[in-house]
Parts: sequence; C-alpha cells; structure tokens
Amino acid sequence: MKSLISTLILLFSCFSLFAQKYTFDNQHLTHDIGVFTGVYAMQSDYGQRYNFQSEVGNAAMSISLVHYLTFYNRNARWNARYRLIDDIAIKTEINYMTTDNLRHHGKYVEAGGGPFSNRQKLRDMRGSVSIFNFGVSGEYHFNDLRSFSAYYSEYKWNPYVSLGIMYSMYENDLTTEHGDGDWRSDPTLLYTKWQDWRDRAVGKGSTGSAVLGAGIRYKLTERMDLSALGRWQYFFSDNVDGLNAKNRPENKYNEWAISLQVGVIWHLNFSDPLRLF
Repeated sequence: MKSLISTLILLFSCFSLFAQKYTFDNQHLTHDIGVFTGVYAMQSDYGQRYNFQSEVGNAAMSISLVHYLTFYNRNARWNARYRLIDDIAIKTEINYMTTDNLRHHGKYVEAGGGPFSNRQKLRDMRGSVSIFNFGVSGEYHFNDLRSFSAYYSEYKWNPYVSLGIMYSMYENDLTTEHGDGDWRSDPTLLYTKWQDWRDRAVGKGSTGSAVLGAGIRYKLTERMDLSALGRWQYFFSDNVDGLNAKNRPENKYNEWAISLQVGVIWHLNFSDPLRLF
C-alpha cells in the first residue's frame, strides 16, 4: 500500500513539473469535464478462463466522472515551439463498477464436466462486487488538441491511446443456492476448492490497478465532444472477486476487466483562464 501511494505521489509530481516546464501561468491550462457510462466484463475466478460465455455472462455496468487537463490554448502565438504538448491530455477519473450476478460458466458446469454434485455447486454459486476506482491517465491524441478544438477546424474525429494507474477499493460477497444457502455455517455447500476459508477473500479490500485504453473523440460542437473508450484494467490482486484458490493453476491469476464506455465531454475554457467565481 505504501509503495502504491508513493507511486501516485510521484506521478502527480511528474505531471506538476511537466506543467511548470511547458506553461507560463495558469491561463495556459485548459480544462474539460465529462461523464461516461458503459459496460465491463471481469475475468475472474467465476467461470472458465477465456470462455466467451464467462465474459458476456458476467458483464455489468460502469460509470465514470472525468476531468481533463491540457497544456495549450487557442492563441496560436503561445508556446509554438512545443508541438507535442498539444497532443497530450492528463485525465483524472472517478469510476464505479458493480455487478451482483457473477456466475460460473463453461465446461465445468456443463454435462460431462465432473460429478453432478460439484457441477451443481458451481451452478448455484453467485458473486457480487462493487469497485470504486480513483486514478490518473495520460492520453496521446493523434490530431493535436489545439487544432481539434478550434471552431474552424477540419478535424471531426480524434483517436487517442491512454495509459494510467488507479487505486481500487472493492467490496465483494458470495452466496449460494445450494442447500439452505448458509455456506458460512456449512462450507461444504460450496464447490470443493473454495471450502477452505484460506481460499476465500470475501469482504472489503483495496489494491492498485493499471489501465490501458484506446478511444476516439468526435467534435459535436465547439464546446462539446462525444467520446468512446475501450479499456483493459489489470488489478494487482486476486482477491477482488472474493475467490482466491491460489494453489489451483486455473485460479492463480489476478483479476482483470475489459470495459467499453461512451460519454460526453464539455470544454470549460479555451484561451481564457478558468474562473469559477
């Protein structure tokens, strides 16, 4: 945890130094805000790995609130030497992901996948998880943002790639429809490899995660863009879903998620300093 916090502080410090190097004062910082919503699919210990139904069947909703900081303004005379900076945006984000219907899919719950009692125990298991993500990402846009934002711009589309780090707080739960459902009193109601308490991690926790994405912006009006983003998020923990049979080869991997979101971005200021009051 300390190393994660130190990493985040280092990243913010680097961004601050970067901004000081390439900007003269706060009037050259451009601010955007946005809201995104979409779906995500978590690859976890629920379901067979790399099974299509495990991905689709365990999909759920996500929502994000974002802020973009860019280092340009639309005065073409400003800072003309540094062209690369016009392509870069720093995004800070609060993201919420939740599902209450994690299930096992794949060959192990189908006919022929093992003894009937074990298959039935897998079918009867249900998982839920809620995740708050807080983080920062750097975005590189293939068309410079200075030109893209101009009202006379010929650009309507602006693809980008992103890389970032997040701090993830989660809460998970486990239920079963097998027997009377009270697996805490009778762990044998669960599938064999999760009967030992050491192979479960039900409750609250936190971890870090890395995100890698690609997306595109569409210029709707001078002050509004539409955006679509596909992203891969890798968690630095195998406890996010509440199952952690780490001695089993098929369950030794950390959780990760793929998400697809669409959203709206508003430009708060261009060449003028941002004034809230």
